Amino acid sequence: YKDFTSFRGGAAGGMVGGAVHWQTAGNTGNTETFSGTPATETDMLTYTLDVSYEGSGWNLYGAFVGRNTETAGSPDYDDFGALLQGGIFISAQTELFSRWDAVFPDDSRSSGEDFHTLTFGANHYFFPGSHAAKLTADVQWSLDDQVGSGSVVKVNEGIGLLPTTGDDQISFRLQMQVLF
Repeated sequence: YKDFTSFRGGAAGGMVGGAVHWQTAGNTGNTETFSGTPATETDMLTYTLDVSYEGSGWNLYGAFVGRNTETAGSPDYDDFGALLQGGIFISAQTELFSRWDAVFPDDSRSSGEDFHTLTFGANHYFFPGSHAAKLTADVQWSLDDQVGSGSVVKVNEGIGLLPTTGDDQISFRLQMQVLF
């Protein structure tokens, strides 16, 4: 269970995972940070829960992430994210997959609109049952504008997510992976 796929004939099984992280940036008397702004006392709690299951030639995965940020003199924020993906082999070497993911910024953020993405793609494994050489092609469809959720969703021009107020950005990716 070291990956998100299950080749045909593979054993069935699942995993459940979770984590919690808390950190504080206490008031240390420092008056400036590297950005030139005064340092403020901030507490942040992040947490996640994920579930995966795979069988002979198919797989499912889901995850939930949350973050609470409390900064002195500012509003508290609760941001969330979710992901659901699945795949199925249509031959011994070709797998179709799809994924939905979303970010749900706190409503009180200045640009706190939800941001949803759909991905559809295929993997071709050059050697059956092996990740030694794999070609991936996928289409990522950003359903919402990036600017509306820009307080949490940052621009990533490397995957085609541009700073725009328009919905429906689409990017295409073709990737070859070789393990040695």
